[in-house]
Amino acid sequence: MSDTLKIKEGDYVILKKGKNLVLAQALCKRKVNLERKYFVLDPLIGDNYGTSWEITKRSIKKVEEDQKSDDGDTAESTEVGDNRNIVDDNTAQKLSHDEILALKKDGMKGEKLIEQIVENSATFKEKNVYTQEKYIKKKKAKHLPIFTILKPTTRLLCSMYHAKTSPKIVLLRYDTVAQILALGNVHANMKALVVESCTGLLLGAIMDRMGGLGTLVQLFNGDAPTRTALDGFNFSEEHMKVLHSFPLNQANSLRIKTGKTSSEIGQTVEPLPAVTEEEKSCDEEARPCKKQKIDSGSENDNQQGAKTLSTSETEGQSEVSIEQTCTNKDRIADSNSDVAMATDTKESIQVSNNMDVDVPIEGDDGQLKRKWIVYPERQARREKKRKELDAARCIIEEGNFDVLIIACRFEPCPMVMKLLEFLSPSRPFVVYCQCIEPLYECFSKLRESREVVNMKITETWLREYQVLPARTHPMNTMSGSGGYLLTGIKVAKT
Repeated sequence: MSDTLKIKEGDYVILKKGKNLVLAQALCKRKVNLERKYFVLDPLIGDNYGTSWEITKRSIKKVEEDQKSDDGDTAESTEVGDNRNIVDDNTAQKLSHDEILALKKDGMKGEKLIEQIVENSATFKEKNVYTQEKYIKKKKAKHLPIFTILKPTTRLLCSMYHAKTSPKIVLLRYDTVAQILALGNVHANMKALVVESCTGLLLGAIMDRMGGLGTLVQLFNGDAPTRTALDGFNFSEEHMKVLHSFPLNQANSLRIKTGKTSSEIGQTVEPLPAVTEEEKSCDEEARPCKKQKIDSGSENDNQQGAKTLSTSETEGQSEVSIEQTCTNKDRIADSNSDVAMATDTKESIQVSNNMDVDVPIEGDDGQLKRKWIVYPERQARREKKRKELDAARCIIEEGNFDVLIIACRFEPCPMVMKLLEFLSPSRPFVVYCQCIEPLYECFSKLRESREVVNMKITETWLREYQVLPARTHPMNTMSGSGGYLLTGIKVAKT
């Protein structure tokens, strides 16, 4: 069997028990929770997707094919009964809850336990055949701790997040995701611009459709993009190379340019200078950061400290200059105690935090000074982040995007009007919103701009049906709304 159908350590899998879906990572000795039962997933690593497992005392045991229950053949009666005379007063079951627990402790489980429950039901034989099947199915879901391992897909992840944390994905339903992918004509070897705040769910659906070919740029809000749902797709490192990120708060600085291309980004971005011994000692001539010092005054011991902080940023580097004066003898004495511990704790700080720290030291003149320690690992991360940001900026400013997709909780109109200039003519755009009013405003401004044709606002609507012999009907519960979509095609100005 192909390796893609095998479960590897570190992969995310979906545990399905009835209609309950749980996303978990297959790691050794890591406990997962499924309906208040904790167990480890060690036995399923190396096995196939689609297999069923039974929970047994903090672990799981594989269920063989002949042991799997068939819900369609559980009813023994072939005659359709009548439920009109049945009264649901919770007195039909002769076994109490404590007696059922006692049977479980004695070792009775599985089909034998279900048979015992059915035999002690006073109204089971009076029910019709369909109600009997539903009754047995309900009891099996309650008393048989069996679940199935499924490979995460876009539909399964959408269903799981919509059922549990729908506000985090802005009420995005799987049928709405399918419409966004279809209306945006998402395919491989394309260049897509995406603004989404769905914890990476829509982003993963687009990357899955692209198949690791093309270019995808995400504009995110905040300091870093939130991509919790993206981990569930199990994308490889090669697959993730198509993804680039750019902060949304810097979108106003983007301009269409016809000069250098993204292939020349390695020549346009100058690397940060390497960390030298002088920078580590925070000498006066070091550029990345200047030293911090404390000068003790002798004129007035009770004078309060004065502190000035000036921060300036030039080409992604931060220059911080802090001068602090402290003349209180007690505070200097406390700081001197910190000096004694600075040497012992320096290495531990570097290993544990790996961050730039402010360490107190004592000068030759006996005065307390401070120096700012810059760690090479942190400096390397800053340089890598700056290169990624410049690469994303270069890709966006080249323009010629094949699709613009927006699905976030913010006002969509300003983003559409700004990012539409980077979209190539005769290319579609799709805007998703939970409410229809923001799309009305966006529709009006786009019509006034005369840059868009074939604009439409549609509402996604879904109703699930139960399809069974002699009892096909719509499900009793359904989702109220799947949001609204604004779609259109950009045209060149005349």
